[in-house]
Amino acid sequence: MGFIEPTNFTWATDSGGRRCKKPVRGSSWKARYRDESGGARSRSFPTKGEAQDFLSRTSADMQRGDYIDPVERRRHFSDWANTWWATTVKLRPTTRRGYWQLLEGHVLPYFGARAMGNIDYMCVEKFIAAKLSEGLSPKKVRDAVSVASPETLRTYDLRHSHASLLIEQGANVCWPSHSEWAIPIPR
Repeated sequence: MGFIEPTNFTWATDSGGRRCKKPVRGSSWKARYRDESGGARSRSFPTKGEAQDFLSRTSADMQRGDYIDPVERRRHFSDWANTWWATTVKLRPTTRRGYWQLLEGHVLPYFGARAMGNIDYMCVEKFIAAKLSEGLSPKKVRDAVSVASPETLRTYDLRHSHASLLIEQGANVCWPSHSEWAIPIPR
């Protein structure tokens, strides 16, 4: 899947006569891999073990289909929302109007400036609590959550070119799977 190499090294010849990189003491390590679209990626780590762990996790994520491009993790929710909004033209005008009101009035002011990788389950719970404490009806809060939920927003995908979850795994985030995405909001 990938390989690791020292960032500071000297060239040496091994017992088979091949040239290889010999790490300089205290060198950091670079994990190199190819993402799902074939693009070369790399990330540096202070130790060889950390680089190997990262490469193992990344490889497993790709095999499971859970890999999210690091660039997409940094993308702001508002950018994503604009991309998603452009895909709603197939919906009825009244549905679009309702989504727009929820998006502009509640969801974007709360999540707009956040990076996609920083939105986790607890952020959504805080959003729900904040909206309920502002006096929004439970139905309106449920509707606002549905606009930003994995079931509703399957048209944009952080991982593949086909539909999947909106926000599943950001940096240090573990989302419930889409079948477990059921936030109880009082009726």
